[in-house]
Amino acid sequence: MRSSPSDRVGLVFDITKILSESHILIVDSSSRNLRNGNAIFEASVQVAGADQLKSIMDKLRKIQGVISVERAKK
Repeated sequence: MRSSPSDRVGLVFDITKILSESHILIVDSSSRNLRNGNAIFEASVQVAGADQLKSIMDKLRKIQGVISVERAKK
């Protein structure tokens, strides 16, 4: 999963809270600030299947400051 959120205090917390409440295991994650004031948060997560992945991506898109949520290409 990859997201490009507009950077703000508490944004990573909001993202990880949604994942935790959905019982989704975060295997790996990283974030970095961009020069334009945005940030990129990348996470490897374990989901039960395509339906759960779609559901969690929809929830993440609703977080204030999130610009996009994408599934990483292999």
